[in-house]
Amino acid sequence: MHPYPPIADAGSQAPPPFSTADPVRQFMDMHRFWHDWIGRCSYRGRWQQMVNRAAITLKLLTYAPTGGPVAAATMCLPEQEGGERNWDYRYTCVGDASLSVRAMRDLGFTDEVDGFRRWLQRRLQDGGAPNGEPAWMRSAGVLDWLCDTWDRPDEGIWETRGGRKDFTYSRLMCWVAFDRGVRQAVATARPADLNRWTAARDAIMEQITTHPTGEQLGNLPQAFTYLAVITAALALDTELDQASRRAQ
Repeated sequence: MHPYPPIADAGSQAPPPFSTADPVRQFMDMHRFWHDWIGRCSYRGRWQQMVNRAAITLKLLTYAPTGGPVAAATMCLPEQEGGERNWDYRYTCVGDASLSVRAMRDLGFTDEVDGFRRWLQRRLQDGGAPNGEPAWMRSAGVLDWLCDTWDRPDEGIWETRGGRKDFTYSRLMCWVAFDRGVRQAVATARPADLNRWTAARDAIMEQITTHPTGEQLGNLPQAFTYLAVITAALALDTELDQASRRAQ
């Protein structure tokens, strides 16, 4: 028995009402489920209780029927009373979800990783990839498309509402996609346009590290078209540092 009421998937009928016929048994089922689940955690170290609680929170934010972690447990809450910025976070943001799933993987929760991978594969299918096409070929198709599109302005990741710009963080995430794609293709001997992917990856890194706007700031700019220090500097510095160590 699941420790939560039945959940309706997209397009399905509403779930049946939650039964209160045997609350004690249902409580014990829920208690057993969560103790069994957190028992799979492979982390053993300091702050164990806090780590366990964080893992439980990530699990609670995962939509059970699809395996997609929602962005946050809030819906239609305005930033200010009477304001226009009403955000509904009951959706999966791929970037945020990837970080959550990576944390779950590092803690040993592989079922959640597989669930997110299946969710992502379904999204690729929704985008036009044939249902029977292997997952790698769909991913390779995305990278082939990215070779022609990475150098375009985009909306960014922080909902700036200032129009499309050449956001530095977006460019670096394109670099990450090519870098991981090349490494995975080489490691697993899978078909890939390695020359094209490698050229795009290197062009992105050169653009990020040599753009005049960054030289004027003495730091990485939020975008190449105006002088504002990037808000995601920590993530960028970490990724660039790791790339530099790998190159050495």
